[in-house]
Amino acid sequence: MHSFGDFWDALRDAVVAGRVFGGVSKLLRRDRRLDVSGLWDYEAWPDDVALPGWAGTCRIRAISTGSGVIWRISGQRECELHRAGGVRTMFAVPARWEAASILSDSAAGVSFDYWIDLPGRSIHGYAFGRVAQVDEVGRPIRITATLFHRPAGGESELTMTRRSV
Repeated sequence: MHSFGDFWDALRDAVVAGRVFGGVSKLLRRDRRLDVSGLWDYEAWPDDVALPGWAGTCRIRAISTGSGVIWRISGQRECELHRAGGVRTMFAVPARWEAASILSDSAAGVSFDYWIDLPGRSIHGYAFGRVAQVDEVGRPIRITATLFHRPAGGESELTMTRRSV
């Protein structure tokens, strides 16, 4: 019997194998506008309105491999967001997180796996979204996505805004 975790792992492996090494590296050689590298700010809001959101920064960098270009994300969750009054509660120590790869394709789709270690628990998730806004030369400057979390489950809406290249 297969578990949800087996499905999640198989989905991630299929996406990484099929899209990163197949399509993205070819697209990047033709069109640098798909470049999402740089410093980004982000906010995420759970679908459950009783839960707080969170915000932080992340750096996306391009890594050249023998098979083409892949993207790595290193981020930190810096504060908790409260819907009432827009209050931000800063964390004494930001929670660091990593993403295995970010995929970007010609349809302006963006997806990535991520892992974050919090005190007493770890979260593994997947983000799937799109480039929502580009600058005057067509580079992505705003990404919106849905985050799917494990093990707790649930979804959150993510907005990433490019701070710098």
